[in-house]
Order: sequence, then C-alpha cells, then structure tokens
Amino acid sequence: MIFLRLNVAYSSDDNYARHLGVSMISLFKNNISFDEIYVYIIENNISSTNKKKLNKIADEYERNIIYIPFKELCSDLKTNNNFPLSAYARLFLARIDDIEKIIYLDCDSIICDSFIELWKKDISDYYVAGVQDNVNQFYKLSIGLDKNFRYINSGFLLINIEKWRLHDLERKFMDFIAKHKGDVPHHDQGTINAVCKNSILLLHPRYNVLPPMFQFSRKEIMKLDNVNSYYSKEEINEAKQDPCFIHFTNSFFNRPWNENSTHPLKNIYLNYLNQSPWRGEIEDNKLNRNTRIMKTFYKYLPFYIYLFIDRLRILKKKLVN
Repeated sequence: MIFLRLNVAYSSDDNYARHLGVSMISLFKNNISFDEIYVYIIENNISSTNKKKLNKIADEYERNIIYIPFKELCSDLKTNNNFPLSAYARLFLARIDDIEKIIYLDCDSIICDSFIELWKKDISDYYVAGVQDNVNQFYKLSIGLDKNFRYINSGFLLINIEKWRLHDLERKFMDFIAKHKGDVPHHDQGTINAVCKNSILLLHPRYNVLPPMFQFSRKEIMKLDNVNSYYSKEEINEAKQDPCFIHFTNSFFNRPWNENSTHPLKNIYLNYLNQSPWRGEIEDNKLNRNTRIMKTFYKYLPFYIYLFIDRLRILKKKLVN
C-alpha cells in the first residue's frame, strides 16, 4: 500500500488568518484519505492568538502545520507597488526543503473534494498546473504573452518543485520582477504565467471555481477577455455543480464573509466558518464603488454596451501605465 503525504502551502498575514483557518478545516475534512498532510504557512506577522487557533484546528484533525516567516522565505524580494507582499510567497516555495511538489492555495477558498486524484497526476513535464483565469488581453500583452494565451489563476497551483529547482525558476522570477521595475502587471500571477508560459498544464475548472463562471456566460467571458480558447459550457457546468476548490475572489457577489454577499455558494463557506474558532464573525464591507457601477451596467444595459464600457476602462488603465 502506497503511503500518501500531501503538501499544501498558504500565505497569510493576520488579517487573513481567519479565512486561512476556515479553508484549512475544509481541506482536512475532504482529504481524509491522505496518510499525512503538511500545511506550510508562509506567515507575515500572524498573531499568537490566531496561531493558537490554527494549531488547534491542525491538532483536532491530526495534521501538521509548519510556520515559515515571510521575511525569511522571501528575503530577496523587491517590489514597487502597494500589493500585499504575502501574495509573492508562492514564488519562493522551492526553498522549502525535502519536498518535490506542493499545492498552493489562496486563503479565500473552500475545498469541497479530495485532492487525491490531482496529487497522483503526472506533472513531470510541467512547471505548474492551474485553471484558466478571466483576464483581459491588455495584461497578457504587457508581460509578453500572446492575447490568446490561456493564462492561469495563481490562487490554486499544483507546483513541480523539483523542476522549479532544476531550472532555477526562482532566479527567473526575480529577474522578471526586476525587468518590470518591481511592478509586474498582476504581480505574482503575471510573473508565474510569463516565466512558466511554455510549461503549464491546464486543469479542469472544478479545481478553481471563480466568480466569473457564475457572473457571465461562456460567450460573454470570451468576449470580455477577447480570447478564442476557453473551457466548454459542459466543463463550466461541471465545475459549478461539483467544485473541488471554490475561490472567493472580488466580484459582483462580494465575499461570503460579508453580510451582503450574494455569491451562490456562500453557504458552503458559512458552513465551514461555523465549524471554526471564528464562528459567526461576519463583516459588513460593501462592494467598492467601481464594482457597484460595473455591476449596475451589466444588470441594466445590453451586454454590448457593458463590453464597450469595460474596454474603455481597460484602455484607461493602459494609458495610465
């Protein structure tokens, strides 16, 4: 019988420690078939109070947590923007000793199914595996990618650490960030896509179910992103009906830990929240002004007008940069 150890990484500061804990509970509950689970938490000043809560969760499920201070793991990082530094931690995971592969997870997530099938997948020919993101061509062109490149979201990554080390990807990441003077479009995500572009395995969308899959139709997504390749309607429906990893990014729905969230899967998050030490902690953050405006446009205007407005918005960003 094969002994199975799952390696997972999160990166969090104290503000997101609660969401990390909720995601971790869902991870443990849905991956009982693994003999061992090691959770590597790249932590940027998580409080002792929240660490105690996270440790209690790991102890309850008899799993392992290893804390790695962000400043130690990412000591060489130099950026030139206000984006949270902890997001860049995934670029440095090859520094963790004695592992050959790892799954990186964003904290704003819920795991609904086992990773065992994915973990057994042969990725020896790839640097990384992920799910196609919904990204306007401007961001791809600005980092040297073709507009039809199937750009992946970095919130869920199956990473071939052994291959990253073999091909010195960390140095290539750092060189790419320096080339863009510390301000890469889409930050760590843009860096991973640009550097790994010839060695990315595209996963079924159930491994990273993103809000646009609920907000827009397949045809609308392809028009918004101006791409000719995306998941089929059947694959998108499979992902929505049987998700493995739900990623609660910013969207028209708002996050599920906000009182006014309309995300169709928010109750899944709330179920795990209520099993956590942060039970009942709901916030009252509103959607930002720009998102509210775009949501109203989409709701009340014909799609072709919404599309025109969205392209004007992207053009404005392009001119500013």
